[in-house]
Amino acid sequence: MLINRIEVVDILSESSNVKRYYDYFKIHGFDIKRDLKKFNISIKEYQKVLNDLSKPNYFTNPKGCLQANDDNTLIVKKLYVSYRNQSKRDGLRVIALIIIVNVGNKIYILPFHMYSKNKKSDLTQLEENLLKKILVDLDFKGGKNEY
Repeated sequence: MLINRIEVVDILSESSNVKRYYDYFKIHGFDIKRDLKKFNISIKEYQKVLNDLSKPNYFTNPKGCLQANDDNTLIVKKLYVSYRNQSKRDGLRVIALIIIVNVGNKIYILPFHMYSKNKKSDLTQLEENLLKKILVDLDFKGGKNEY
């Protein structure tokens, strides 16, 4: 698929369309505001992460795909981001919902969980189970069609 547009969505935005996603993820235990505070990530660093995620290599690499629906239009993926002079390998982990909209060939990336590798090595089993539930729920509700 030829991609015409990649848009990284700031889930902390006050836009009602985006705020719904923040609230949804928060209800399921993924609170990016809490993550920023817990791992001492400043808003400036958060904005840099969003900017870095807009680069195509973050979603074209199959590594890090945690869950996907049957037609691969909703994907939950672990993305690796350099952070505070650390390489991608040692930096931040960003869990994001990737929505692929075939009409217009657009990709939306919604980061909803972040953690520093040196403070948390990986997702817990509970978090992985929640990601499966979230993906099924969003796919069933047509979450990919709401953008």
